[in-house]
Amino acid sequence: MKLKDNEIERLNQEISNLQTLVQIESLKTELTNLKMLASKRKTKNK
Repeated sequence: MKLKDNEIERLNQEISNLQTLVQIESLKTELTNLKMLASKRKTKNK
């Protein structure tokens, strides 16, 4: 039974790590989009 608990804990940790990676990628995408928007605005204001 203990082995199963360890395995579940390990998988939970892995899921948590993957969720963090997904959030990081999402933030990177959002940042890229904001940079493009800012760049377009700068160009328009000149």
